[in-house]
Amino acid sequence: MQGDCAAPRKLRLGRGRWAGAGRETLRLNTTVTSLYLGNNNLGEGGGRALAETLRLNTSLTLLNLYYNDLGEGGGRSLAETLRLNTLLTLLKHY
Repeated sequence: MQGDCAAPRKLRLGRGRWAGAGRETLRLNTTVTSLYLGNNNLGEGGGRALAETLRLNTSLTLLNLYYNDLGEGGGRSLAETLRLNTLLTLLKHY
């Protein structure tokens, strides 16, 4: 899907849509710019999985993680990955 003009630039995978197909969609779309993952209850393991999935994305500018309770390990993994993304301008989390 990389470089595919039909790939969505905004992904709304909130409210439990991250698991399974949502994660696979994001893994295949490395050009998404806005990602909404609110209310997925990702937890620490989900935060680590998200970090791994986002390692290939270099175009993300907005990441919404409202209400996911990433825990220390998940948050740390995600922070390490996002440090590599120089385009991210907005990160929403609480």
